[in-house]
Amino acid sequence: MHNMLNPEKPVFTIGAVAQYLGIKPRMLRFYEEKGVIKPSRTIGNRRLYSLNDIDVLSYIHYLTCVKRVNLAGVLEIQRILDKLDPETRKSFIDEIGQKIDRLSKEEKQAYTVSNEKIEQEIIDNAQNLSCDPLKDLSPT
Repeated sequence: MHNMLNPEKPVFTIGAVAQYLGIKPRMLRFYEEKGVIKPSRTIGNRRLYSLNDIDVLSYIHYLTCVKRVNLAGVLEIQRILDKLDPETRKSFIDEIGQKIDRLSKEEKQAYTVSNEKIEQEIIDNAQNLSCDPLKDLSPT
């Protein structure tokens, strides 16, 4: 009998997820701080991510680094996706995964290479907003 990993079970550390996605752990912490993702926590308060979390983070990274969507836009897109039934949402995320796989060489480089300039721009743009749209969009 073959055991499959439950996609909802949080088992991946922040370092493993950052390495897999090709981004810095600080971006994952920033996404968490802004309410874009909420990883599970161990008793010792370490972040743990599930396969589903990794899919969401991959999509967020695609939106921010390839499509250049700001965090307020990402949160609005997430709000819309959260209204979909789980099967439709998974189908949509799978479709995006296929699009990521078909990116051009330049787009893949922007997606897979840790790009400090883009990461810093995301952080700066979110911190320099005169009004904080993230505050109103963060989940309650």
